[in-house]
Order: sequence, then C-alpha cells, then structure tokens
Amino acid sequence: MDIDNVKTIYGIDFSGAVDAGKKIWIAKGVILRRNLHIIECYSANELPGSSNDRDQCLKSVCKFIRDAGPSVFGMDFAFGLPARLVKDKSWKGFAERFATKYTTHDDFRMKCRACENGTELKRVTDIDTKTPFSPYNLRMYRQTYFGIRYILSPLIRNREVSVLPMMKPQIDKPSILEVCPASTLKKAGLYVPYKGNTSKHLTARSQILERAAKDIDTNINLDRVKSITLADPNGDAIDSTLAAIASFQAMMKPESLTTKDKVRMIEGYVYV
Repeated sequence: MDIDNVKTIYGIDFSGAVDAGKKIWIAKGVILRRNLHIIECYSANELPGSSNDRDQCLKSVCKFIRDAGPSVFGMDFAFGLPARLVKDKSWKGFAERFATKYTTHDDFRMKCRACENGTELKRVTDIDTKTPFSPYNLRMYRQTYFGIRYILSPLIRNREVSVLPMMKPQIDKPSILEVCPASTLKKAGLYVPYKGNTSKHLTARSQILERAAKDIDTNINLDRVKSITLADPNGDAIDSTLAAIASFQAMMKPESLTTKDKVRMIEGYVYV
C-alpha cells in the first residue's frame, strides 16, 4: 500500500467498558501533500446508530470501518496474544476462532492466565515498543477481548478489511493497524502525565499537540479539534489523535506494512 493511495486516516482510542460509546474516541485526518491534517475528533456515541451502550456502539464502529473505503485505521487495543498461548497456525485463524475459544471477557482472562500459572506474558512487540501491559492484564483484557471479538473478527470473516501486517494490504478496502499512544509518546520523549484536570495536565496535552505538529508533519485544526482535545481530562481525545499520527507515520514507511516474521504473523505488531 502506498501513502499516495490513501487520503483518510482515522485514530481510534478503544474501550471495552460497558459505556464504551463515550469512552471510544475517533480522530479523523486527511493527507494533503504528504502531510497529515487532523480535522475532526469526537466520541463514538456520535456515530450513526450508536449510543453509550457497548454492544450498540461496537456495531456502529464496525459499520463505520466497513463503509470507509480506502483508508487506514489505527486502533488502540492488542490484536493478538503471545505466541505461546496461540494454537492456531495463523493470526487470521486465531481471530476468526476467537469467539469460540473465549466465550466471555472473563473467560478470556481466566484461560490466558491459567496457561502460565497466572503469569502475564507480553508479546515480542509489547517488549520492543514498551507497551504498558500484557494483552490480558487486568487493565487491558476487556479492550483486547471486545476489540478482537467484535471489531476484527467480524470484519475479517467477511473479508471487508486488511489487518496489517498479518494480512496483505488491499488498496480498495480499509486497513487496520494496532497502535499504542503511550508507546508513541515514549518514542517521542513525551511520556509525561497528561490525563487529569489540573493545569499541569492541560499544559502537558498542549505540549504534546505542539510537538506533534512540529515533528511529525501534522496540522491540527484549531477550531474543530484542538479545543476538544485539550478539554478532555480523560485523555481519550488526545489518544485518538496520537493513534492517527502513529498510523500516518506507519504509512510513510510502507516496508513496515508487510512482514515475513513468523512471530509478528502470529502475535501482531504495534506501530508507534
């Protein structure tokens, strides 16, 4: 996939919470002259047919991705598990059979922990990119479960998207990348406390946006996006913006969008 064939990039800060509609945030960016312009940022309960309810919201997110056409989505949840926990021969097979193997989110966490006597393993990419937690950590397992089961699995089962780098890109369909805003900030040397209501948190969010605009060829629309991003104390809005930026950076390095690495092909890969 070539950056010149993609005009729209979305960053999605994901959530598996029961009120996911207000916790999932979406940033929309367009590519003009090989620069990323972030033009919108909103919560997923604003999508057509959506609400705060998790089930309804995830259906709307799925449809939104399905209907997006040639575009790129950076999504903030683990797309896979450590290879030692995967019995399938391919990531696609793992994702398609995920719901059969793990019937609920709690079943998912219990079975993963039981495999290594309670030890929370990380994937190779988690170690390489310094993601904060294992995919089935107490703070992460809902995101992993609901993301794979209700977003990735139905979309790939119906051949409506490509999930990179485990699948081949298709220029006429959406591509989905795994991203991690915390890892993106660590890579940029900006991993400072930015989630909260204090003036220090607000200043940190502002500095992150300024550096993004300066260092990554990103323009953030002041009227539509910056005020929203800065005003969100939970950091979900700025995380969706960082997800879009990480996806844009990945597109600028097309060699990273495919792989022959056997571990990545099973576990997944985080783009930072």
